[in-house]
Formats: sequence, structure tokens, C-alpha cells
Amino acid sequence: MIRVNIADAKARLSLYLDRVERGETIVLCRRNVPVAEIRRLPVSLTESRPIGTDPDLVVPDSFFEPLPEDLLQAFEGRGPDAWSEESGPAAGEALEQESVQRLKAFFELKRRPSYASQPSTLQEVITSLQSPHSVDQAALVVAAEKLLMAGEGRNAAR
Repeated sequence: MIRVNIADAKARLSLYLDRVERGETIVLCRRNVPVAEIRRLPVSLTESRPIGTDPDLVVPDSFFEPLPEDLLQAFEGRGPDAWSEESGPAAGEALEQESVQRLKAFFELKRRPSYASQPSTLQEVITSLQSPHSVDQAALVVAAEKLLMAGEGRNAAR
């Protein structure tokens, strides 16, 4: 980086521009106080940028032919569903009904009373653990331990 006063820059402008073109930066000063900076602009591309990754890539004529009817139907959602035996709108309705059933089951679990009140018998703990619904197993194990400890205390008192 070169520091140049304005009077010197006026006198030797073409010399300093040559240095800027080579990549140097020049700081213009007024009475030795920096005022501006002159630097080279980014070089723009002079040739066109290649498109794609392989310059030898050849697109076959078959690429431009119409799609087969079954493939076109699959893209438009009219053909047989690859994941089920049903097809078309019936498959969509079945999926929608399944989603509704899952949501209902989820919200039913949310409404079910929690075991924050703790099950009162070991049979309730066992039933809860065997149910297909998700339960907080750790909380039920703690509840079972408390019930067992309470039972041992009663048995010892007898």
C-alpha cells in the first residue's frame, strides 16, 4: 500500500494507475491525512461460462419424446399407487382416513387421565404397562415400587 499526496498523484497519475492495475493499493492523502483509497476493480469474466459439468455431454433425442402414458399418469397422480394396491383418489381417501384415525388416537391419549395421581393397585400398573398406548413407564415403575413398599410395610405391621 502506497501513501500519496494529492499534488503528487496529479503529477504522476498514469504511473500510479499502472501500479493499481498490477494489484497495488494507493491511499490518497490531503496534507498527509488519508482521504481516499484507489484499488483495482475485480476482473470480470471475458469468456462465457461453461454450462453443465461435462462439455462432451450429449442429450439424446429420446429425451425430447413424450413420456409413456403410465409414467405420465403416475406424475399426475392418476396411475396406480406404487405403495398400495389401491389407485387414484381412493388411495388418497384411504390415506386421509388413516391420518384422521391417528390424530383421533393421539388426542384420545392426551385426554386420558395421567398417572400423576399414581395407580392405586399393582394390577392398574400392570394393565397400563400392557396397554398399546404410550405410557410413562418410568413413572409406572416408581408407582409399582411405592405400592410394593407400602405392601411390605403393611405385611410387617401384621
